[in-house]
Amino acid sequence: MDRHNLRSFSFVAYQALEIFVFWVAFAIGLSALRQAGLIVWDDASVAIVGLAAVLFGFLWSAMLHELGLYDSKRLHKRAGEVVTGLVAIVIAGGALSGFGALTDLALNDAVFVKPFLVSLAVLMLFTRIAARAFLHKMRSLGRNLRTVAIVGNGPEAQRVAHTLTARTGSGFKLIGLFDDTSTDAPVQDQFGQSGSLADLRQMLATDPLDVVFIALPMHELSVDIIVIV
Repeated sequence: MDRHNLRSFSFVAYQALEIFVFWVAFAIGLSALRQAGLIVWDDASVAIVGLAAVLFGFLWSAMLHELGLYDSKRLHKRAGEVVTGLVAIVIAGGALSGFGALTDLALNDAVFVKPFLVSLAVLMLFTRIAARAFLHKMRSLGRNLRTVAIVGNGPEAQRVAHTLTARTGSGFKLIGLFDDTSTDAPVQDQFGQSGSLADLRQMLATDPLDVVFIALPMHELSVDIIVIV
């Protein structure tokens, strides 16, 4: 399995895990309702609960996708992800409460809502921490890497290069820095290969990269940037 197929498989597996987490939190909330005697397990209620579990489980996954919670967070701050996750949890709780009001299933009762929200938040936090720890370990071992080139060779480009090479767990493999300030042939340095923008275009034609960071004065080199992108 090549790295692109592996990435697709990992994405689908993680979506399945998030749906499973939702179902576990949903089951915990239902258990609280049963213990409080607020739900009767007859054929009709079982059918409605099953429908709600399937429907909202997949809607949960779709919402996480729309909110960008499946996107790569290799260089992002964690605070934004936490806030977005809490928003998703609150929306899920509100949607289930509305469904409960329409079906008389007591899903809008605090007996269900509180354990559902708490368990979903805890389980979501735990799975994401575990996933990050696993990915950090794999990337530190040279797995699940994304190839990167930096356009530019000034102070900002050097800063980005140092950041990428210092964070081994972020999973970026720096190929080199490229700009047109030098006419020398491509050389190897501490950040990989250094060369001109023409060298980078030639490389992209034969060996596509995952990411290209641009660290150039945009107003001076906008034409070259457009050609590369």
